[in-house]
Amino acid sequence: MSREILFRGKRTDNGEWTHGYLFRIWEKAYICWGTVNDIPDMKEVDPETVCQYTGLIDKNGRKIFEGDVVRYTDEVIGEEKVDEVKYNETHAAFCRLHKREMGLQYLFIDEAIADRCEVIGNIFDNPELLTGN
Repeated sequence: MSREILFRGKRTDNGEWTHGYLFRIWEKAYICWGTVNDIPDMKEVDPETVCQYTGLIDKNGRKIFEGDVVRYTDEVIGEEKVDEVKYNETHAAFCRLHKREMGLQYLFIDEAIADRCEVIGNIFDNPELLTGN
């Protein structure tokens, strides 16, 4: 089984999200999604908004990307939670960044967890979703 390598980023010309393959040169980032007459079809994106696809989909069939905000119900306490999806370099895995009274906690995200999550936005377009969490 192969893993789909996919990125997204906000275009610099109109602020819309585009999906495809990441190409970087110097400080610039581009998302390429194919070719037209053997010329890459790509758009420049804001490098700060580049996010990688986790390889997981939420309970509604939506692809989960790094930087997405997901809502789920904590099975232990039955309480609804909202977390940011983030890559954890220490564990080389995508995690849910959960804010607690005692600090930040990285919670792994896998297929079983993703099936209970719902993508409700992302940290770039909807930062208010994480306030108070």
